[in-house]
Amino acid sequence: MKFAIYTKNAPAGFFSYLQVEGTTEEVWKMYDHLRPGFHTITSGQWGDSVEESYSLLRKEIIKELRRWEKKTDLRPSQVRRVEILKMGLTTF
Repeated sequence: MKFAIYTKNAPAGFFSYLQVEGTTEEVWKMYDHLRPGFHTITSGQWGDSVEESYSLLRKEIIKELRRWEKKTDLRPSQVRRVEILKMGLTTF
């Protein structure tokens, strides 16, 4: 899988989001995996700079991972999401 972080610039600041590319089975039942191209996994908050928006995105991913790891008996799609989020953290 290929991950990418995209950042948008607007008058309010900078906004970053994490995307995954591919039509693989790893994203099956999580995204529209038949459509080629990138699919958004998660997004962060508005920041004053690009670095701050990256930091806020990373914090958002960590917060979601903690929330999923507290739960027991996850569905297979939820387990895949946790694995994809963990792999996405390596792009920072």
